[in-house]
Amino acid sequence: MRILLSLLLASFATIAIAEPKQLVCELPAEPEEKELREVANKHRDPSWEWYSLEEAERYDGYADLCLSAAFGRQISFVFDTEGLNNPIFASVEVSDTQVCGGIVRDVRKGTVETTPSVISFTLQGLVNLITINVDRKTLKAGFFTERNFTCVLKDIDTSENLL
Repeated sequence: MRILLSLLLASFATIAIAEPKQLVCELPAEPEEKELREVANKHRDPSWEWYSLEEAERYDGYADLCLSAAFGRQISFVFDTEGLNNPIFASVEVSDTQVCGGIVRDVRKGTVETTPSVISFTLQGLVNLITINVDRKTLKAGFFTERNFTCVLKDIDTSENLL
């Protein structure tokens, strides 16, 4: 009986320590705007295999969004800190806003893996699995070995949740 009580107390202590967090990672708008203009110009070139004036206009519209956007791309990860230590809780919800807010992807679920220096979030992309790696010391993130996203860690207020 004492062992069972001890296990229950330990479980509640662990739950009390675990906290939901949101890691928001962003790329700046200016380089995104430049890249979108370059793609638009390629679509205007009749010798390019994907020549399309309609696509050129669409990419110009996205680039115009970047002129007043706070970011070029934003990926937000919502996870429980318990998942950093216990694989049973290692899931994440990911939202992805691209082209300066012009494209908002559906929220997707993924997994979390950790090392002492990197947290890796893996989720299903449009075609295959993608992994975003976050340096735990600098909060710089990116795909593969890139660290071109700047991230901010935020607390999530769950005080008004009914469940």
